[in-house]
Amino acid sequence: MPQAEPGTTAGAGAPWRLQRVTRSDRKLLQSSTPTLISRILARCGQFIFLLAAARMLNVDEFAVYSYIVGLYATFSMLADTGVPTVASREVAAGREPTRVVFWSGIPAVALGALVAGGALAFFGLVDSGPGSAGTLLGLAAAYAAANTFFNYLSAILRGIGRFQLEAILQLGGMVVAVAGGIVIIATGGTVTGVVGWFALKEVLHVAVLYIVLRHEVKGPARPMPALFRRLFRAGVGLAVAALAIAVATRLPQIVLGNTGTKEELAWFSAPARLADTIFNLAFIGAFALLPGMSLLYVSDRPRAVRFVGRLIGAAAVAGALVGALSAILAPTIMQVLFGDRFEPAGAPAAVLLAGLPAYAVLGIAWHGLIAFEHDRDVLPVGAVGVLASVACSAFLIPSSGDVGAAWAYLVPVAAMSLAAGALLLRRATAQTTASKP
Repeated sequence: MPQAEPGTTAGAGAPWRLQRVTRSDRKLLQSSTPTLISRILARCGQFIFLLAAARMLNVDEFAVYSYIVGLYATFSMLADTGVPTVASREVAAGREPTRVVFWSGIPAVALGALVAGGALAFFGLVDSGPGSAGTLLGLAAAYAAANTFFNYLSAILRGIGRFQLEAILQLGGMVVAVAGGIVIIATGGTVTGVVGWFALKEVLHVAVLYIVLRHEVKGPARPMPALFRRLFRAGVGLAVAALAIAVATRLPQIVLGNTGTKEELAWFSAPARLADTIFNLAFIGAFALLPGMSLLYVSDRPRAVRFVGRLIGAAAVAGALVGALSAILAPTIMQVLFGDRFEPAGAPAAVLLAGLPAYAVLGIAWHGLIAFEHDRDVLPVGAVGVLASVACSAFLIPSSGDVGAAWAYLVPVAAMSLAAGALLLRRATAQTTASKP
């Protein structure tokens, strides 16, 4: 299958579907819709299964399920090499054929899968938590390893502009996993059976994605050493920076859990999960635009700068308006979502919901740096967040409890947002000036 559509003027070698998407800013924005919707529905599906499991399993079984899924999520995140994001950018920009990029990134992805599965299995040898041993742990390790490959193939599929197909496959996999898991529980199956089904589904999902991509990636090829090193270096940097964001936003809860009361922890945790959801949606939306922004950067740099600038401006203004309104209505929002007993959570919720513009701007600026090939700059952005989180958590939480924790969450995110925006503006201005004759 050819990489470029005849007669187009976009970057040499860029996937022709992506060239069509980037012909107008409106089409580029619309291209993010399938990814965003599929991720929202996937989260809804996961929540539905969680509710079903809580009702159908006994307390001990639900504890085992929750613990093992938590381990799976943790080790999957720690083993993320960041290569899928960088590979998607390289494919979208058309610097190398999709086949070359795909097989050059496979060794790093395989290493990530080995780390995810192996570290989780090893952890079971020293951990005494529920279910962290035997067949169940082995299946969770296989699930984590397969998910690493799944994320990579999904990123490549988006990189060539197959947004709708990737979204359909994401939703299809979610429906199969949730429906199968509920049937297993309803028919008397065990947690081991459920996790085994999830692992099998993930392996089959990887096979389906490979079949879909077979014309693009063709047969196995020898990785290009230089490209592999570039993908791996950039990917690891992104993974470390993403881990820094996780630390910056999780530290306030940890500190509050050790210094505050259980009530304060509850009043903070509920709105914090709401803030997490908004934060994640902002990143997903910007992540969906990454392939298009990457192609614009190599084919029409001034337009790429204008597009990202307008996007950040619109996000900041809309986020400020919605954030202000949400902060005012915070007590009502908390009672509607979590019940009347969470009325005291209104104060920390007001702080966290006021941060909407910071969440949105950080998501766009972060992925703008990646698209504009300044992925190294996300490392200092993450470092700013960690330092701010440590300082705010130490000084604000002991004296102000749940409200202090809310500020210790928001201030680091706002600091990262300002840092990412400033770095992006600086890089974009320098590049635009350099590109002028």
